[in-house]
Amino acid sequence: QNMQRAVEADAAEKQIVFNGGVIPGCRRCVCSWPGIYQSAWSFLVAGSREGHVSAAVVFLPKGSREFGRHDKIPESEQAADAAGIQGQCWCVPLYGEPKPWGCRWWSKWMANIEKAHQAGAELQVYFFQGMKGKGKIPDFLSAGKENLKREAIEAKKASEFFKSPEFQAALDQGIEGLSKEGSADCTSQYSREERRLFLAWLSEEDRNFLKA
Repeated sequence: QNMQRAVEADAAEKQIVFNGGVIPGCRRCVCSWPGIYQSAWSFLVAGSREGHVSAAVVFLPKGSREFGRHDKIPESEQAADAAGIQGQCWCVPLYGEPKPWGCRWWSKWMANIEKAHQAGAELQVYFFQGMKGKGKIPDFLSAGKENLKREAIEAKKASEFFKSPEFQAALDQGIEGLSKEGSADCTSQYSREERRLFLAWLSEEDRNFLKA
């Protein structure tokens, strides 16, 4: 039984984990992709494994061998002053603090990007539908700080919004009756309406920050 579980886990690892696949000589390389579009993501991964699509994107899901692994920032990348990249691992500049899923994916992604760049490939970035050009940060050094702020705002949903008169009114009006079946982008009628109400409930400053 233990042997069978190990074999099944190994098979799942090989099927789900994606370390990217940069194809030498390919003119374009997908370097960023919103994974919520599951069917398109599956097509991308399959195309890369078959040698048809050059992709630098990396996916190390929970349960995989390298999930939760952290990589130290190379000394050559670190700066002696507070204005440079600092932290015990890449999680700090990326997220503002160490995260349970780790930052091994980032090390792998950077290596893939460097390989694609050296090959002269055009790097392609895909956005969520209707969000092209949004979600950008001023520079890499501000990524962690902005992520912590985003997380703090999103945390208000559970701690405050669900207890608010606005959400209670939505419950009275039957929001729970909306479909919770996921669409191509993993959202549902219910989640979209909940999101709309949450954004409307936020302060203008917080709302604009999330929408930027």
